[in-house]
Amino acid sequence: MMVGEMMNNKEKNNISINDYFSNAMLVFLALGLDVVVSIGINKLIPLNIWYKKIIANSTTIVIWIIAIVLTYKYIRSNNIKNIVTLNLNKKIMAWFTVIFLLLITTNLIIKSGNLPQFISEFTKLKYKYKEYGVHIYIVQNIYYLLEAMLITLIIVFGQRWGELKFKNIRIPYGSIVLCLSWGLVHILIQDISTGAFAIISSLIVGIGFLLCKKNLVLTYILAVCVFII
Repeated sequence: MMVGEMMNNKEKNNISINDYFSNAMLVFLALGLDVVVSIGINKLIPLNIWYKKIIANSTTIVIWIIAIVLTYKYIRSNNIKNIVTLNLNKKIMAWFTVIFLLLITTNLIIKSGNLPQFISEFTKLKYKYKEYGVHIYIVQNIYYLLEAMLITLIIVFGQRWGELKFKNIRIPYGSIVLCLSWGLVHILIQDISTGAFAIISSLIVGIGFLLCKKNLVLTYILAVCVFII
């Protein structure tokens, strides 16, 4: 798609260029509410009871579902049709495979060859909470699936904002926006290793979004891999 065509598509929508960036930040704000929920639950339930994590994650899940539904309604009501595709061909699948393998390799390097997250987390939860660990694990993975959708939305809105703002469709603006928001905050609230992986993953998934021709499903799969690999 040429820049001129892209601008013509933009005129069919009812939102401004900066609204795309604002939407990316609103989605990031929804992600950040997880921290608020965690602090609130810790205040209400100071003891380390097994169901405390389920309550915290379940509350966050409800908030994130609402955020995703509202975002979907916003996209529909404003006639936004040109920010993602479902295009699929051999070239797109080839790029998806390359990005997928790159994501796995990066994870293995940063985590020094440890077990994939979906295995290591199950083992830790099962050991710590015994039979309750399975319940916590299920809720936690639903949490991850929704977080993956939200970071995908940040990439989508961030990419469209950058393309219209700077009139260049080859730069992964979605990566940059996600990296400087969701990625950077992981360094502040967790540790350097987790933060480094979040930032690098932001770049890889955002680049994958472009190379896969903005295929929403493939980008979401890549985002999910960030949390389970």
